[in-house]
Amino acid sequence: MLAQLKNIPVRDGVKIALLFGLSGYFLWNILTENLSNYINTRFGWLSWVAVALFFAMGVVNLLPYLRKKSDAPTPFIQTNSVMPNGWSVMLICAIPLALGTLIPSKPLGVESLTGTLNTNVSVSKTTVITRDPLKRNILDWLRAFGLEADKTRFNGVEAEFSGFIYRNPEFTEGQFMVGRFIVSCCTADADPVGLPVYSLAAEDLAEGQWVTVRGKFTVGEFRDSITPILQAEIVTPIEQPKNSYLYP
Repeated sequence: MLAQLKNIPVRDGVKIALLFGLSGYFLWNILTENLSNYINTRFGWLSWVAVALFFAMGVVNLLPYLRKKSDAPTPFIQTNSVMPNGWSVMLICAIPLALGTLIPSKPLGVESLTGTLNTNVSVSKTTVITRDPLKRNILDWLRAFGLEADKTRFNGVEAEFSGFIYRNPEFTEGQFMVGRFIVSCCTADADPVGLPVYSLAAEDLAEGQWVTVRGKFTVGEFRDSITPILQAEIVTPIEQPKNSYLYP
């Protein structure tokens, strides 16, 4: 078999290696749970499809060279329409594979921000928030605020949620935001959102530090609008969760 593999032309060998490499890369991301750094977890099944398809195409291209010499080295399924043998096409496929393998993946954080955190999310008349207040995440609260015209209804409501610390020079002393990224499909459409929090106890925590905050809302002015601001009684530093995105 090794002798037969030595007879594989370089271009075909590179193509076969890329196909198996892509299959292995998708499988590795699934097994290590790194897939959630890139896409919404509900689309994870598509990665299993990619694993199977790339592996099958690799086998199809390899089989002709494992047959007897008397057999014609022609695959029973042509894959050139999916991945041609041209060097330029294979280079395009190799670059993301190399980058994904060599550069460790990590979820988006405060360093990924190009602007500020949004405090508004789209809601409809059919949106219903049923989760217990102490179990609501940032997205749940933003939806609840969007559904209620009278924000004073949130005065004194207790809440607990987690995210990364975001600061802005325009914020007053003790004021910061706790943010997360909302991912609908993949990180390309990630939307950074956050809630305003007040706590002098968090002044020593660095921007980007993940925290769990607990306290009660008090309606006040923030960014020239009236909105509930969490008066945090407890600010607990935590490690960034393995799956840190929120899904609409």
